[in-house]
Amino acid sequence: MSGKLPFNPPQLSQFMDACWVENYFTKDEVALILKAYDTRTKSAAQVADEGLDMPDLRKSTVTFLEPNDAEYAPIIHKLAQLAIQVNQQRYAFDLSGIYEPLQIAQYDSNDFFDWHTDFSNGQASTRKLSLSVQLSEPSSYEGGDLQFKINTNEINAPKSLGTVVIFPSFIQHRVTPITSGSRKSLVAWITGPHFK
Repeated sequence: MSGKLPFNPPQLSQFMDACWVENYFTKDEVALILKAYDTRTKSAAQVADEGLDMPDLRKSTVTFLEPNDAEYAPIIHKLAQLAIQVNQQRYAFDLSGIYEPLQIAQYDSNDFFDWHTDFSNGQASTRKLSLSVQLSEPSSYEGGDLQFKINTNEINAPKSLGTVVIFPSFIQHRVTPITSGSRKSLVAWITGPHFK
């Protein structure tokens, strides 16, 4: 995108304010993020601030990028710039920045993350926006859809490589079980003062 940010990114549905920018990250940028996953220590994904192992809710493997990691500063800055612009156009949340480690997750066969929000007690109580970056070609796996619940409908997010999906952290979403292949994603949370 050569530094230009999109205006009025499309929404997933007229009834829900989640939006996306397709191909926001280039293949080279995605490869750099994948290098971080391949070279860092990985662990089973946990949930909540307490770091609970809840295999009925989530099963995947994760590693993390610190927000001040110099090697990945251009990636993190580009993600933050998109969050700022989308927030100005859609949400007008009071944002502070990216202060939590960014999570790179891999979902293999039968891995999933059931319905949840990214907003809860403790540290997660200051999350305002969630950003999910698609790091896998959609043809490399089956299942693994990032979905949002709209009334009784389940809406799939687009999944072309490098796409960023942006949504308020309090919106319910899930990753459906992988039936074949492997899916990787990068998730960042933009924090701010507590909602009032």
